[in-house]
Amino acid sequence: MGGLYVDVVAVFVYKSIIRLFSLIGSLRWNRAAAVMLDCSAVNRTSGGCPFVTIEYQIGSGSNSYMKQEEIPFYLYWCAKRYADKCATRSDVVIRVHPLHSSETRFFEIDQKSS
Repeated sequence: MGGLYVDVVAVFVYKSIIRLFSLIGSLRWNRAAAVMLDCSAVNRTSGGCPFVTIEYQIGSGSNSYMKQEEIPFYLYWCAKRYADKCATRSDVVIRVHPLHSSETRFFEIDQKSS
């Protein structure tokens, strides 16, 4: 069973590094408002690490579309606590690629402290 725990750590580190590069790459992107639709914690029991799934809607009316992102966590209870905190939000700030408006990113650092 010890080998499975190493998998969790490896997947968490890999996903966190990818997310870090995404954060750095999107520093100069535009910011826009979005509406959070769902925020839930997922516990991976095999082959992965726990993560929070965030689903948000950009735009309104016929121009609106939904996006979903995963935020990796090392421990499930941390992911659950984060998801519970996020569930109280309705409006969020996202990063929007200046040339490709359908490419967006959600980061906690862009959210106002409450």
